[in-house]
Amino acid sequence: DLGNAVLVQIPSMTFFTENQQFFKNHTLGNLDDKFIQRIGALENKKHLKGYVKTLEKWRQIHENAEKYIYNILSEVPYSGDIIEVISKQLKNNLHIRSVFSDRVIVSEDRKRIFEEEDFQKYVKNGILERRIKKNVTVVVLVTEKESAVFFPNREGTTDLSEMFYGSNAKFREWCYDYFVWCWDKGTSFQESKLLE
Repeated sequence: DLGNAVLVQIPSMTFFTENQQFFKNHTLGNLDDKFIQRIGALENKKHLKGYVKTLEKWRQIHENAEKYIYNILSEVPYSGDIIEVISKQLKNNLHIRSVFSDRVIVSEDRKRIFEEEDFQKYVKNGILERRIKKNVTVVVLVTEKESAVFFPNREGTTDLSEMFYGSNAKFREWCYDYFVWCWDKGTSFQESKLLE
């Protein structure tokens, strides 16, 4: 009935009310309407601030995964500890899928690390899959246990210094569905796009 329909909308209003300060400096980027309508799924989250804290949590999310890691990336942090975790997870045959922005920012060390860790063999056997999508501004990390989302700042650049993190089912489902939507809209991965 109408009462229940209104109650379902409350989490979205609560999310925006509780995060007014955050959204003074951030936007929803180019999120499709269906994800904005469901944004209340993110209401039970932890808000982390600062690159040190967000990258530490990023590493932990990757480390805690047991089945899969799905990422949407506008920048690729190739810090030693994150690479070590990714390499270990690939050796354990954990499935990793990444959607890269067509304007992704990668470190100069990326190619060397990719070759040293022999990531290409995981690409060949289908454990490591990658796609490229235009206009990626909202970044997500999602595993079977936990997930995180980063929104862009007012200039349209993804702000990796602030993260919303959650391990509850609704939060994860929102991130998972957004990842799948981007994956389906992505195109085949081209290494040359990252090396320009």
